[in-house]
Amino acid sequence: KQKTAYEMLRSLVGSEIFFFQAEDGIRDFCLSRGLGDVYKRQIINAADGIMISRNYLGMYLPVEKLYIKEKEIVEKCREAFKPVVVVGQILDNMVNSCLPKFNEMHDIANLIHSGADCLTLVTECTIGHFIQESIETLARICMEVESKIKNDSMKGMSMSKKSIPLTVSKCCIDAAKSLNAALIICFTQSGTTALQLSKLKPICPILAVVKNENLARRVNFLSSVIAIKFGALFGTEGLLKRVIEFAKEKGLVRTGEFVVVTLGGIEGVSGQTNTIKIIQVDEHVD
Repeated sequence: KQKTAYEMLRSLVGSEIFFFQAEDGIRDFCLSRGLGDVYKRQIINAADGIMISRNYLGMYLPVEKLYIKEKEIVEKCREAFKPVVVVGQILDNMVNSCLPKFNEMHDIANLIHSGADCLTLVTECTIGHFIQESIETLARICMEVESKIKNDSMKGMSMSKKSIPLTVSKCCIDAAKSLNAALIICFTQSGTTALQLSKLKPICPILAVVKNENLARRVNFLSSVIAIKFGALFGTEGLLKRVIEFAKEKGLVRTGEFVVVTLGGIEGVSGQTNTIKIIQVDEHVD
């Protein structure tokens, strides 16, 4: 099979994140007909994640197409289980005001509901006069919206990918919803399990236990995910007790509440998630 240009670029850069900034690339990515959809899928499948710059979209698309195309890209990234970041023009009114406009709050809610993982403030935090207020306002809006849209976790998801780890992630989401769990704990070598759980929109926070600081930073910006580094993920039974104690100290879970845990069948190897464990806090961990 002949490699596409994007697959060839991926083979050159390896695991490093890359992006397309050329005018033709942006137009290809945003086209709705012909080869546009093909390029869109190729880029999303080849990339580690997608960053949507609203400034670039505004330069190369008519204004009436901006909302639809942005929403389409975000939803396609969610369906492909790829992280997506939206940059710029989030709370522009807060550059010179301590309060956002109603349409900005509505815009943020739409992005969260569509499946955006991260919203990045630019001018608000560079030339703005209310930096702290902007960050706090964005955080409050995101947390409030996320708490209200957890009931349609599978809506719009094609689930075309068939794998044991993804199936386990779906079962984990169902178990958390059925038990009204306070927390999901996932032990992840590569961050894939945390990403899958995040895209499925659980009813509770996800505590991702990872092996190093670099992976923790990459996972931490995913929606609903809190990453903690515990070094080598060996001896998960003993490690699980320590993680639950950490969660109790941080107020993520309380005595008597349920925790859903995902584990790998082979410790220290990525792609082996195949086990779900349900624990009631302060109950003996077998």
